[in-house]
Amino acid sequence: VDRTERAPGRVTYRSPYRSVLAQTVRMGIHDLSEREIHESWTIPRMQAYARVLGLELDVTPWREDGMVTVSVLFVPPGTGVVVLPLGP
Repeated sequence: VDRTERAPGRVTYRSPYRSVLAQTVRMGIHDLSEREIHESWTIPRMQAYARVLGLELDVTPWREDGMVTVSVLFVPPGTGVVVLPLGP
């Protein structure tokens, strides 16, 4: 994954599936798109992680540039989860 940007409570990254999907679709293995993977797998997976951890997350809708942002919206007290600032 290239161009990853981190900030307290947020990470933005490029969807990692583009190059593999281009080849597997070209070979006729499937016809999945990055958007389908984002909507059917990435968002539900991130939301499931959040439920297990007791957090609330926001995952951005699909963007044509492939950039995805996951933000922590709420950390309930007593969960033991701490959102740390970056850097010194």
